[in-house]
Amino acid sequence: MGLADFTLAAKQNRSLQRQLKQRDRQAQWEKEAIAISNKMVLESSSSDSDTDCCSDQPTASVVQEDILPVRRRKGTKNILTQQLAMSLDRTKPTYKLLIQTMTQQQADNCSFNPFDLTKVWPHADYPLRPVGRLTLNRNPMNYFAEVEQLAFSPSNFVPGIAASPDKMLQGRLFSYHDTHLHRLGPNYLQIPVNCPYRSNVRNYQRGGAMCVDGNQGEGPISPF
Repeated sequence: MGLADFTLAAKQNRSLQRQLKQRDRQAQWEKEAIAISNKMVLESSSSDSDTDCCSDQPTASVVQEDILPVRRRKGTKNILTQQLAMSLDRTKPTYKLLIQTMTQQQADNCSFNPFDLTKVWPHADYPLRPVGRLTLNRNPMNYFAEVEQLAFSPSNFVPGIAASPDKMLQGRLFSYHDTHLHRLGPNYLQIPVNCPYRSNVRNYQRGGAMCVDGNQGEGPISPF
C-alpha cells in the first residue's frame, strides 16, 4: 500500500468514526427528548370547560429545567420543535395572548420613540392586557400543504386596526405580499391553508396563473 492509499484509508476511517459518533449522539438526543416529553405537566382543566379565555387558569406546560440542559448542547437546535410535536400527541398546549396599548397622548409625551423596535415599553407604565388564548390542537397532517405554503402578512388587518409608523413594519407591509407572489404565485390566497375564513372576496383583481376556484363566477370584471 502506497502512502497515498494509506492517507486515503486513514481519512475514510476518521470520517466513519465521526459518522458513528454523530449517530450515537442523535440517538441519545432522541431518548432525552422522549424522556422530557414523558415529564410534561398537564395542569389545565378540560378544554370543554366554560372558563374565561383570558383567565389565569394554568395551562399545559413543559418542565423548563428539563429542557434547558438539552437545548444548550451542540446540535440540538430543533429540540424545542421536536418537543412541541411530541407534546401535541398527548395534550393541547395553550398560550395566553397579551398586548400593550398606548394612547395618542401617551405617545406624544413618551420619553423615547415608542415605534423604535429596539425599545421595550415598560410594563409598569403600559401593562399587559389579555385579549385571548392560542391553543395548538394538532400536528400538521401534511407539512408542505399546511406549513410550507403558509403565507402570513402584517398587511392583513381587521377593521378598526391600522399600521403604526414603525419603519420596519412599513417595509414589511408590502414586502411580505411581494414575497408570497414570488414564492407561491399570484393566487396564493386560494391555497386552502391561506383562504380567508368564512369570507367571500369580491373585487376586480382576479384571474392569472394558477386560479383554482370559481374566479368569482359571473361577477363584474375590470373595465381597464
